[in-house]
Amino acid sequence: FTCLNVHTGDHQVISLGLIRVKGYLPAEKAVELVDQRLLDFGIIRARDLVASTTDGASVMRKFGTLLDCLHQQCFAHALHLGVCD
Repeated sequence: FTCLNVHTGDHQVISLGLIRVKGYLPAEKAVELVDQRLLDFGIIRARDLVASTTDGASVMRKFGTLLDCLHQQCFAHALHLGVCD
């Protein structure tokens, strides 16, 4: 599952729900799924998205490079990967 939350300029957090992922999910497909969920709520990524935060998995790093916005990897996930690997 992928969870989408929107943080607004007036400090509201709105959940756009979960996107179910079955099997392999390349970064390009992840972008398509996110775009569709955003559009379901009238949000256009190129116009409305400022930044995204993901874990540090390689597919999510590529996902971040495909977006036209700032991409921040979660420090807690990165630290956990560093300690456990």
